[in-house]
Amino acid sequence: MQRIILITIACFFWSLALAQPHSTAIKQRGLDMARALLRSDFEGYVSYLHPKLRSNPADQQQMRQGIDSAEKYRKQLGIKISKVLIGNPVPVQTYKTVLQSALVQTTTIESLMGSIVTENVLVALSEDGGRTWYFAEGTLYEKLQKEKGLPPLSPDLQLPPVKPPVVKPAAVPK
Repeated sequence: MQRIILITIACFFWSLALAQPHSTAIKQRGLDMARALLRSDFEGYVSYLHPKLRSNPADQQQMRQGIDSAEKYRKQLGIKISKVLIGNPVPVQTYKTVLQSALVQTTTIESLMGSIVTENVLVALSEDGGRTWYFAEGTLYEKLQKEKGLPPLSPDLQLPPVKPPVVKPAAVPK
C-alpha cells in the first residue's frame, strides 16, 4: 500500500516537473522581450517575434520605421516606458504540432501629463517542442494569421481578458 502511495506521489511530482519548464520558458522569453522593449533594442525585440512576422525585409523595414517614429515622438514629448510586467502563461495547448500559450503584458507609459497603463495579450508559439518560444500580438492574431501565415490557434486556447487602459493625469501643483 505504501509503495502505491509513493509511486502515485512520485508520478504527480514528475508530471508537475514536466509541465513547469514550458511556463517558465514562456515567461522568461516574455521578460527578455520586455527588457529589449525597455532598452529600445529593435533587433533584440524583433528576435522574439514569430519568424513569419519578420522574415520579409519589407516587414522589418516597416517595423523599424514604426519604432523609429515612436522613439522620435517619445523623445519630443518626454514619454518613457517605465515598466513592463509579464503575467503567468495560460496552460500550454498542442494544436497541429504547435505548442501554444498566451500571457498578458502590462505596460506603464509615463509623460509630463501623467501615465497610462495598458494591457495586451501575447500569443506564445513553439514549433520545436518548446525549445524556442516566439510571440505575436493576440488582438491582431487572426489578421496576422491570414496575412503572414501564422499557425491556427487551438480552439481550447483561452486568451486572457485584458483590462481597458487606465489613464492617470499628473498631479497639478496647487
